[in-house]
Amino acid sequence: MPADEPVDYLYKKGWFLGPQLTTNGFGAGFSVERNVNVKFTHGLHLMIGSIKGGKETRRTNSAYEDSRSYVYGKINLLFAGRISYGGSWLLYERRRDRGVAIRFTTNLGPSVGMVKPIYLKIKEPYNPSSDIEPQDLRYDPTIHHNENIYGRSSFWKGLNESDFVLGAYLKSGFQFDFSPNSNKITAVEIGAQMDFFSKEIELFYLGTNKKLYPSLYASVQFGKNKI
Repeated sequence: MPADEPVDYLYKKGWFLGPQLTTNGFGAGFSVERNVNVKFTHGLHLMIGSIKGGKETRRTNSAYEDSRSYVYGKINLLFAGRISYGGSWLLYERRRDRGVAIRFTTNLGPSVGMVKPIYLKIKEPYNPSSDIEPQDLRYDPTIHHNENIYGRSSFWKGLNESDFVLGAYLKSGFQFDFSPNSNKITAVEIGAQMDFFSKEIELFYLGTNKKLYPSLYASVQFGKNKI
């Protein structure tokens, strides 16, 4: 039942930030909201995160003790930067200084996908005892096989070759605010989200390329309300 204690303040605005874990990646976000009334808030939300395209199989080359794992057949990485506008409706008001406030949230807005090629350290010809240094080469599963793959290269390798794709972002979920102080936000949010891009993203050499990437998410949020 809603709280029967009076509300001390109607906070005009608030902000919060925190990490997010999804069923197909991870990320972090920052939000600024304004209170219209006790029940409804709205504002802007920024989010950046990684997106996996499906099941990934990691491999290492046992011929090298210090080899680094890589994802077999995965030729590109996908990241998304999102800016969205959204609203939040109070479903259950916590009792003063205790309990949990529950809100329903939904956000919609544009996004930009960054498709970064994957580079691996390739040692050719295959010879474990050779002094030949591995080369950083763009992963091509048709010619690079486990026998001559030394491991993955630095993340920064190939960053300047990234492509950018326009898209859209939709998120809806429930926020559970556990903070004992009404001027602070300490919350967990769970729900579903969807990234849609203007063209199919090629993440694997073999597999189905997709435009749509749905997922479930859970995020932890920390912030403040201001009068």
